[in-house]
Amino acid sequence: MVRIKFRINQQKQWLISLKEKRAIRNRYLAKIAGVTERTIRSWINEETTVSETAMLLFCQKFNISIPKNINRLDDYWYLKKCAKKGALARMKLHGLLGNIETRRKGGIISQQRRRENPKKYFMMGCLVRKTYSVTRVNEDFAEFAGILLSDGGITK
Repeated sequence: MVRIKFRINQQKQWLISLKEKRAIRNRYLAKIAGVTERTIRSWINEETTVSETAMLLFCQKFNISIPKNINRLDDYWYLKKCAKKGALARMKLHGLLGNIETRRKGGIISQQRRRENPKKYFMMGCLVRKTYSVTRVNEDFAEFAGILLSDGGITK
């Protein structure tokens, strides 16, 4: 869900002015936006950002213009920030993910599994070593290879 990021105190002023001009309560705004009254309160207190759909519904319902100086935050805008916090917390509890010995051991085990079951890894989209069948070499094959390699002559 796309969110709208206002400047500091602009979101609060916009929602309060919307309520005062129309003399409406949080319950009515919540009904329009399809959220709870607590969500409206958290929007007014600027604890969370307003969804774009709710803002557009308010603008359409009360016939007001879209506020200026706002930023659109795309889906999962917060994910990088949260993932970094989680990684730091995990490292604080358990230490680094691995040392050189454990990474080496994991790599060797991974290579062994790929050799044992190459079809599985090929189906997963991994690069695997190709297998070639060697045919018996004879004079005809040697002559053909010579032609392919631009020998230039065909002899008996």
